[in-house]
Amino acid sequence: MSGPEDDATVVERAREDREDEKKVVDALRKDGTFEKFRKRVMEEDELKAYVAEAVTNSKTLGSRHSAHMSEKELVDALREEMEDSLMTQFAKHAWGAMCDESGGIGREMYEAVHEMRERVAREGEPPPPRE
Repeated sequence: MSGPEDDATVVERAREDREDEKKVVDALRKDGTFEKFRKRVMEEDELKAYVAEAVTNSKTLGSRHSAHMSEKELVDALREEMEDSLMTQFAKHAWGAMCDESGGIGREMYEAVHEMRERVAREGEPPPPRE
């Protein structure tokens, strides 16, 4: 059975690991990696087709009242009608793309995170001795 000292060591190591992961995520945000992947997911044809179909089948746009709505009223009505389904579709698609480490965006993200982890780990190491 492990004693309190062992537990404290485990807790400290877990805390350090979390801090390292935060550094990795922050570095990926700062260098634009996440934004690049977000844009690529948003540009996928499957999502564009889903949005186009949602707009085509919109009850708001098909109503007689839409011609008399202000731009703000129309946008608000469209948001109310479509936001949940569109956000759900985007989230499912993005999650699927990110979790597929075999290729595409998922593989690129895996490699970017791995590379950044190595970079962050190197930054935390003491400098090599001078000769």
